[in-house]
Amino acid sequence: MKSNHGFTLLELMVAMAIFAMLAVAGWQVFDGVNRARERAQFHADNLAVLQYAYLQLQQDMNQMIPYQAGDTQGAVSLINNASSNNAATNNINNSNQGNAPAPEPFMSLDAERISFVRFADPDPRYQSSASLQHIEYIFADERLIRRQYNSLAGGSDSISLDSVLLESVTAG
Repeated sequence: MKSNHGFTLLELMVAMAIFAMLAVAGWQVFDGVNRARERAQFHADNLAVLQYAYLQLQQDMNQMIPYQAGDTQGAVSLINNASSNNAATNNINNSNQGNAPAPEPFMSLDAERISFVRFADPDPRYQSSASLQHIEYIFADERLIRRQYNSLAGGSDSISLDSVLLESVTAG
């Protein structure tokens, strides 16, 4: 009688079934980790967009100045620091109450936009970089848009640089 060395068909089938179960369990763990990584990346991307929008708003609001156009001499009245020059602001406002037309407010705000002038350090790469910038934040088509005009008037003849800060914005 000859002794058989090896596995029977039943032993091979049991081993393959165990290996298949381990492979399926490993695939589910890998798939769960991959989905969690994708969700984390999605949330990290959204957070980065929100942080950029917040920093841009913070920078613009910190550099906002009380700029009023409409002097009778065609000059621009400018006050660099509203908090430290409150008395100077009151004097200018009181002196403009005479027969001169009232200056426009330095900031306009409604449900769809906010508009103001900010002081920005000139860009050293460009000699013609303005230090005063007219900025608008606009809610349109479920987006928050930052609009920067190349002139302080900000009229229809002024060219603007638009950048979309946030998508899917439902209200201001």
